[in-house]
Amino acid sequence: YRPVRDLESGGLVGLVRASLDAERLFAGVSGFRIGETGHACLFERTSGRVLAGSSERCSSQKAYSRFEDYQRAARQENSYFLAGVQGPWSFDRGDANLVGYARPEIGRSLPEADWVVTVEQSLEEANAPLVSLTRDLIVQFLAMGALVVLLSFYLSYRLERPVTDVAVDLHHRPA
Repeated sequence: YRPVRDLESGGLVGLVRASLDAERLFAGVSGFRIGETGHACLFERTSGRVLAGSSERCSSQKAYSRFEDYQRAARQENSYFLAGVQGPWSFDRGDANLVGYARPEIGRSLPEADWVVTVEQSLEEANAPLVSLTRDLIVQFLAMGALVVLLSFYLSYRLERPVTDVAVDLHHRPA
């Protein structure tokens, strides 16, 4: 704790527990981008008031737009949630976002900074590597299946031929 004194009288005004440079502290959140659609948002955990953000959605609002979704996920002890999806069986996910959240490390040394950082990205962009990997695996399994079928026909022909030749010889042999 550091004392804060009045400049004119020199009297004690209060104590400062921590002094944070907001520009330096929030620069990491404000400049954060991941992929084409990914961005970060920093807000107060209890009120949802936005402190910093790297998109118009976060920086221009008074309250975090997905605050209710965050609270629901936090109650369920999930570290992520889907935003923009109407229900679990909804197939209309064109504007859905995958949102992950965590409490910053500063909350350990300064409990008054009860903040949450979210990172959100469009579901389509977040799943793109998995879609590509799945497609590649399907192609590889189909190619492997075709190879196994061709190899089995070839090997069965090669194994059956000597037996067939012996049977033909025995059948054509004079008695």
